[in-house]
Amino acid sequence: MAERKKLRTVSYVHTGEVLADTASLDDVQRRELAVWLKSTYLNTLLQGRAVFRETEKGSG
Repeated sequence: MAERKKLRTVSYVHTGEVLADTASLDDVQRRELAVWLKSTYLNTLLQGRAVFRETEKGSG
């Protein structure tokens, strides 16, 4: 049986000109990244049938 090894994954994102570890993002940056990832995924999945975008700030 093959030996089990633990994998450690790290993700990075460009914040302006800086490449930052996603673990070091503040709450606002994490939310912005999550909204971008989700809307990009849904827009690709439902291309031609629906368009997803972030709601206006403060509107719920």
